[in-house]
Amino acid sequence: MSLAGFNPRNVLRQTSNGLLEEMFGGLKIPMDVNWSEAIETDVEPIFQAYQSLEEPTRQKIELLLRDLHSMATESGQRSIFQQAIQVSEDDFLAELERFDSRYDVAMLTYLSKPEVWQVATRFAAADRVIGGRSSQRRINLPSAKPRTSPQRMKSFSGALSAFYSAHQGRGRQCVAEYLLRCENLHYVFASLDDYRKTFMKLIDGGNAFKRVCETHVFENVFAYDEANHVLDVYALGGKPTIAPLQKIFAREFLGIELPPEDPNAEPFSLGVLLDPKFRFPTDPEDAVRSVVIAAARVLILGSKEKLHFNPNVDFGPSSFQRMIERYIRQDNLPRSIMHIERVDLRFLMENGHEFNLSITRPSRSTIKSLATRDRLLAEKYLRQWGIDLASDCDAVSVA
Repeated sequence: MSLAGFNPRNVLRQTSNGLLEEMFGGLKIPMDVNWSEAIETDVEPIFQAYQSLEEPTRQKIELLLRDLHSMATESGQRSIFQQAIQVSEDDFLAELERFDSRYDVAMLTYLSKPEVWQVATRFAAADRVIGGRSSQRRINLPSAKPRTSPQRMKSFSGALSAFYSAHQGRGRQCVAEYLLRCENLHYVFASLDDYRKTFMKLIDGGNAFKRVCETHVFENVFAYDEANHVLDVYALGGKPTIAPLQKIFAREFLGIELPPEDPNAEPFSLGVLLDPKFRFPTDPEDAVRSVVIAAARVLILGSKEKLHFNPNVDFGPSSFQRMIERYIRQDNLPRSIMHIERVDLRFLMENGHEFNLSITRPSRSTIKSLATRDRLLAEKYLRQWGIDLASDCDAVSVA
């Protein structure tokens, strides 16, 4: 998320001397500058004092100047004003209007409203990656209210960690942070531990090098526009990584099953069968005694490994869920990273008749091989349960 064009001399020149003096004073960094005689935009005395600082102190100031430079951009300024409006800082907004320099606006926010600054810098960094090469957008999501409680965010973090651990062997620790940018615009910043890396690091005041091994953090950004049903995801790895992340976000954060982008090419959505509360509801007039999952094949998102389930159907509609809960640790393998590839359904009728139906994603089914009465009943409930998404059942092939 770095920003090109940074030059500390330029940041110091563009920022008012009074604000610079307040910044260095607040950080308790002595500067060999006579601030009362310093001339605005005559940056050389200030820059020379900055250059003469001890290396650790100068690096600390350089990081801050980089942040100020990034927040002096159009997107950075927009983030500052949006966040100030979001938290109703009306007096502060009026004060910002007095400044012509974007650097002064950024510096005053850093000095006077650190809580606004911290959030605004997160959003500005997100703006630099959302819409870029490593982000993808999904439109026309089903209407859903975000689930932002601490418990839900912890569950979301666990699902992301499980996905990355299986998919890439990293991300075993994850913290997902929710921020509301403005009405109906929801952001989640997920920080995960990266692979350990070895670096040559300056030590002893810059007089020697030492080989060190460190674990850094990488970040994913999720931006959900609730009003327009749009989801943007920033993550490295392209579609093989982002597509599963979209599904995890939909299941954990929105509590919905993400439909396929092209229902005609992918008419079956089996995610509802992973809902622990789903019990195959039917209408009394159809005289269906029970519907059970006789067998299922589950792919782990981010992995080539698959699980095969053959639950004891004597436990009825809950047999599949009972098997998951009994034999799989949810903290290690949450439902949100499971992906049902194939399922065998068994319909048990009140009159003793029963029939089986197999569905294999994305588009194969044995529904056309059923007797007419059974086929019509199965088609009705596959649509009613949200499993059959295709408008024309004839588009489905026979397995």
